[in-house]
Amino acid sequence: MSHLKRAIDRLRIGNRVKILFFTLPPICYLAVFFIIPFIILFWISFWRVEFLSLIPTWSLESWKSFITYPKVFSIMLSTIRIAATITIITFILGYPFAYYLSFKVSGHKQTILALSLVFPFLVGVICRTYAWRVLLGSEGVINSFLLYTKIIKEPLAILLFSEPALYIVLIYNYILLMVFPIFLSMQRIDPRLLEASADLGATPLKTFLKVTLPLSMPGVLAGAIFVFISVCGVYVEPVLIGGKDVFLLANLIEVQFGAANQWPLGAAIGITMLVIVMTLCIIFIKFVGLEKIFRG
Repeated sequence: MSHLKRAIDRLRIGNRVKILFFTLPPICYLAVFFIIPFIILFWISFWRVEFLSLIPTWSLESWKSFITYPKVFSIMLSTIRIAATITIITFILGYPFAYYLSFKVSGHKQTILALSLVFPFLVGVICRTYAWRVLLGSEGVINSFLLYTKIIKEPLAILLFSEPALYIVLIYNYILLMVFPIFLSMQRIDPRLLEASADLGATPLKTFLKVTLPLSMPGVLAGAIFVFISVCGVYVEPVLIGGKDVFLLANLIEVQFGAANQWPLGAAIGITMLVIVMTLCIIFIKFVGLEKIFRG
C-alpha cells in the first residue's frame, strides 16, 4: 500500500508540474502584456499635467476632464456603432463563404481558396490599407476606370476620406476574423447529421436552418467577438482612409498621448473604453454561454 500511495503521489505531483508547465507561459504573457500595462495605465489616469509636464501625484482632474469632455461620449458611441456594423456586415458576407468553403469544395480546391483568403493578410495592415488609397483615390483605379468609361464625369469623392470608404477597408481587413471561426465550427459538424436530416425528408433550407446554422453558431459568436474587439481599437484605417470626418476612439487617445500631451486624460479614456468593451463581451458571453462559443 505504501508503494502504491507513493506512486499515486508522484503521479499527482507530475500532473501538477505538467499543468503548471502549460499554464505558466500564458499567465506570464497576460501579466506582462495586459495586466501590468492596465495597472500602469490606471495609475497614470490619476496623474495631472502642469505646464505640459506630467506630475505623478494623486488627482481626479483627468477624470473630471473626461466627464466634461464635449465629444468623448459621441466618439465612443460612434466607435461602438461602427464596430457593431462591421461585425454584422462581415457575418453577412463571411458566412456564405465559410459555408461554401466547408461543404461545397474539398481537397486542393478548398486549400487554394483558404490560402487565397489568408495570403493578403501576410502583408501588414498599413500596406493593405494604403493599397486601398491607391484604389479609392480621386486618381485611383476605380475612379480612373469610371472616368474612362464615361460612367461619371468627375471623380467620386465618397470613395476616399469618408465613412463608407472606411467601412469597405475595415470589412476587408477583418473579415478573416469572422470567416475562419465559422469555417472551423462547420468543419466539426458531423456529416451524418446532415444526411439524417435529408433522409427524414427535410429540404436543404430546413436542414440549414435546423442543423447547420445552430451548430455553426459557436464560430459565429467567436468571430463576432474577434471582429468587434478588433474594430473598436482601429487606428490606421481612420487615419489613412477616413480622413478628418471620421475620428474614432483610438485616434482620440493618440491625440491625448501625442500632440495634446494629456496622458492622464488619454489613460482615463482608454481605461473607460476597455471596461466598456470588456463589459459588452462579458454580457454577450454570459447571455449565449461560454461553452457554446468554444464547443465543437
